[in-house]
Amino acid sequence: MLQAFLLGPLNRLLKGEAWASDMLKPHAGKSAELSLGGVTLRMRVTDAGQVDALAGDAVPDVRIALPASALVSLQDGPDQLSKLATISGDAGFAETISVLLKHLRPDVGAALSPLMGDVLAARVESGLARANAGARQLARNLGANVVEYVRDEQGLVVQQDELAAWRGEMAAAQENLARLEARVARLGS
Repeated sequence: MLQAFLLGPLNRLLKGEAWASDMLKPHAGKSAELSLGGVTLRMRVTDAGQVDALAGDAVPDVRIALPASALVSLQDGPDQLSKLATISGDAGFAETISVLLKHLRPDVGAALSPLMGDVLAARVESGLARANAGARQLARNLGANVVEYVRDEQGLVVQQDELAAWRGEMAAAQENLARLEARVARLGS
């Protein structure tokens, strides 16, 4: 069910981007398994540069796995995701998939235009872009607030200047202790 839900829009996107289909055509017959957390998408490349569902018992040529925590890195762009990915199998095919994941983007306005007209589709698309930018800013702000809370409010993290001052105090205490030990040694002799 999830396969069909995801592969349909992916094929529409590939049909609209000839360069993407052309990149997949040399890999016709090859298969891939993309996993993100607990969700797995298994597909096979067709001769037309499209994808269809891969049978459940077939072994894919490429496996790309991302931890569920990778969704947080999505805000930083696809390059950040590739650092978290575990990839195994056909290196050439994996590179093609990587390029497609980095550069293939749906044209929301073009998809919505036949349904609601050009003006409304453009407004929906710009609204979605603003919502996406707002969500990214919210994530950055939330991260900064958590760091500030842990560092300043809870005192769980020592700041650089506090650590440097403590090290200075410890060095002075060690020098004083060494002098005291030397005095005690002289008195004992």
